[in-house]
Amino acid sequence: MITDFGFAKKRNVYVHTLTTTLCGTPQYLAPELVHGWVQGFAVDWWTLGILLYEMVVGHPPFEDDEHVKMYQKIIGYNCTFPKNCSAEFRDIIEKLLEKNAYRRLGSAQGANDIKRHSFFKGFDWQKMEKRELTAPYLPTITSETDLSNFEKVEPPQEEEEPINNPSLLNWADEF
Repeated sequence: MITDFGFAKKRNVYVHTLTTTLCGTPQYLAPELVHGWVQGFAVDWWTLGILLYEMVVGHPPFEDDEHVKMYQKIIGYNCTFPKNCSAEFRDIIEKLLEKNAYRRLGSAQGANDIKRHSFFKGFDWQKMEKRELTAPYLPTITSETDLSNFEKVEPPQEEEEPINNPSLLNWADEF
């Protein structure tokens, strides 16, 4: 189970499918969030693409120590892949990280679009839903407070500017 609900927003599928709220982990923000445009569920499929990329490659596809430079990469660059990545992996990531939200994988039929992708060929979605699958990796945990499976991360030295600062996003109008 993977969760990070620090900036989660509950949306009613049938009533409110669009929002303008700017929130989220900077490396995971979809282009429409960076631009400050209206966004729908396609931002969630972008985030899935970032998460899959990070799980396979070991780091997010768009990184920089400065948020503004990272946002420029999110808007203006495509991700690159290590040579050992499969064609199916590259294809699903490219389709999930499509800059145009309306063309992004998942935008048409949601999760069904993604489940049918060749990257998931042979994956048993029904067994997953029934919780009948065995995880491919089970970490060793000695107690409820065991943090040995996590990297030690030093706290930031200086306070970062909040992402909702309009002066940070003005550069996006140039794109």
